[in-house]
Amino acid sequence: MREGIMMDMQHAAVGAGGSHSIATSPQTVDVHLPTTAGRTLILSRYTGPEQDQQLLLDRLHLLLPAQPPLRIAAPPQALTA
Repeated sequence: MREGIMMDMQHAAVGAGGSHSIATSPQTVDVHLPTTAGRTLILSRYTGPEQDQQLLLDRLHLLLPAQPPLRIAAPPQALTA
């Protein structure tokens, strides 16, 4: 199965650039937004693919997964002894 996928990738990547473009992966960025209620909204986001990567994804008819959902972090609780 892996050989078939690699063959599809090589066939679809003709003219798309070198193998370095496939090796780089999207980066994850966490954006922390404080609220007036003392909580923190955490948005984990992935950067989009580069142009040559998007070309390859289009030719292979592949879609990237959706962005992860929003997380809400409560303020830290004070410890009572």
